[in-house]
Amino acid sequence: MTSVIGDVQELGLDSNLVSDFYRNHWARKIALSIPSFYQWQFKQSPSDCGNDHCMVAVNDSSGEIQGVMGLNRRPFFLNGSLRDGAELTTWIVAEKYVGKGIGAKILKKIQSKYEVLIGMGITDKALPIYMRSGFRYTKSIPRFCKVFDFDAISDYAQYTPLARKLTREWAKTGKHTPFICNSSIDADIQASQANPLEQFNHFSRAKEFLEWRFSKHPVFKYQQHIVYSDAEPGGGAFVCMRVEAGINNLKVLHVMDCFGDPLDMQAAISFINAFCRDNGVHLADFYCTSPRINRHFIFDGWFSTNDDHCFQFPHLFHPIELRDPPTTSLIYWSRDDFLDMADISKLYITKQDADLDRPTAETYKSLHGGNGEFS
Repeated sequence: MTSVIGDVQELGLDSNLVSDFYRNHWARKIALSIPSFYQWQFKQSPSDCGNDHCMVAVNDSSGEIQGVMGLNRRPFFLNGSLRDGAELTTWIVAEKYVGKGIGAKILKKIQSKYEVLIGMGITDKALPIYMRSGFRYTKSIPRFCKVFDFDAISDYAQYTPLARKLTREWAKTGKHTPFICNSSIDADIQASQANPLEQFNHFSRAKEFLEWRFSKHPVFKYQQHIVYSDAEPGGGAFVCMRVEAGINNLKVLHVMDCFGDPLDMQAAISFINAFCRDNGVHLADFYCTSPRINRHFIFDGWFSTNDDHCFQFPHLFHPIELRDPPTTSLIYWSRDDFLDMADISKLYITKQDADLDRPTAETYKSLHGGNGEFS
């Protein structure tokens, strides 16, 4: 048996066949098995331009798909230099081909085409292949939670009396920063992107990527804002967030992105806090790899689910599932300048990246009225 490895576009495959492959081989029903969502995810981003760059292995004799790595091309800035980057998502090999080296061949081909690769939510089965291929692993991406109503979350969270006491103490020492919020962000976003992320290694946050990822998302409704300190404004802080719906009476705010001028970061968090209180949000959360960003959330009294074991809250919501730790993992690789790539303090990765905020198949189906694409 021989395998041909290439991306869907190169091999002239129908993307619907890859979507069907996910339907037939993934253990759970996932949104990638719905053709219209698959098209948005893998063909409509600014770097894909209607082409499908997911990497597949095909049986040379029968034409059967043996395995696939979901892949979005996305520019990555490493030490301020633009690199050919890709977000890796949802890697699977058909059961009858497991153990035949298919997964490693797919990964090797991807590494030959891209300079920087990032993935999240790595399974124990996949991790050894990544590690043998030169990737490094972070077991738990830092995740922070702010509780606004302990009674409302009591059926879902695990916490000790210390957690309630700390929330009261942190409220006394926390600092509210008066803010100005601009939600007409088309021009402002461009201005705010110019400098704040230069100190980080990160996937592009150019306007066209924000529009695709947030404004044109087929399921979730995101809010994007530029926030300034009212007292001493800088260049602004970008905040993107969405309210999690459909969890009984629970209301959770997911902060997708939060970065900007250090002068405005505390104002941005004060804006998030005010939004939650004004809109009856019971808990907010934020994932971020960089301590340079996370320090602002720690200062404001957000729990770290990695380190504050007095408080734990699920990160999977449909259905709700509490894992230990309640966050996700990260793999990263770069062809060059790996010393700097491995500087996690400079790496800005959030829930916005690598398809971490993907709807379930049932969520997609319910919001699109059961259009017959998925059964």
